[in-house]
Amino acid sequence: MNEEEENEAVRCDLERMVKKLENRIADQSNIIMLTKKRADFEMERSSTVSRLNDRLVKENGHLKKALRVSKSDLLVAKKEVDSLKRSMDILQLIDQGPAEKHEQIKIELLIGLREELESARLTLSRMVNEHQQWCAAMKPMINHFGKVADPIIEKNASLKTKLASIQDDTCNQVDQYRAQVNRAVDEKNEAMTKLAVCERQISAIKSQFDANAEVNKLRVQLDEAKEQYRILRGDFDVFKEFSRQQLTLEQEQNQQMRRLFN
Repeated sequence: MNEEEENEAVRCDLERMVKKLENRIADQSNIIMLTKKRADFEMERSSTVSRLNDRLVKENGHLKKALRVSKSDLLVAKKEVDSLKRSMDILQLIDQGPAEKHEQIKIELLIGLREELESARLTLSRMVNEHQQWCAAMKPMINHFGKVADPIIEKNASLKTKLASIQDDTCNQVDQYRAQVNRAVDEKNEAMTKLAVCERQISAIKSQFDANAEVNKLRVQLDEAKEQYRILRGDFDVFKEFSRQQLTLEQEQNQQMRRLFN
């Protein structure tokens, strides 16, 4: 009965552990799903901002084109006004001359002037109406793109500020790295100078040792000492091997003695 209770307790513990693992797996799955949704949202938002930006650029181009057309119409109207002004100047000159001689010319010019004035009036009226219609049509679009462009402009300003900060930090880091490199180069040059001095000192000491006969004698004695050391080392190795064999033999004898006593 105790064994069954223990098995039941182990089974309950395992079930609780499995339940905890399932809950953790579910939490991880939810986190992954939320992360994926956020990534999709960020991607969609970036795509939307890009499309709105493209549309804004396109509409800006249309607005510039319409402004160029309006400017062209205004230039045409200005030319017509200049023509009318020249005609008025001609009439004024005619008024200053003999009236009998230029009466017919004056009448013809007045008729032409009336026609030009009427044409100019109609042209200006048409341009004013078109401009008013264009302004009325563009006003909602301009307001809409103003609302859309303001967050983009603010975000671009924020990004420019961050970019400037990053550039300043990068410049500071580059300056620090450049200073470190310069210090390392200076230290290297100083070390190379010291090394050259040491090499010259070593060369001088070596030449002194080579020129000294006592050094040669010491070298011969050193060689003899090395030879004696080698001989002694061989004897020591033989003694060491003999001791090892002796120890092995004693261990075997001890084991035999233990087996006999046992």
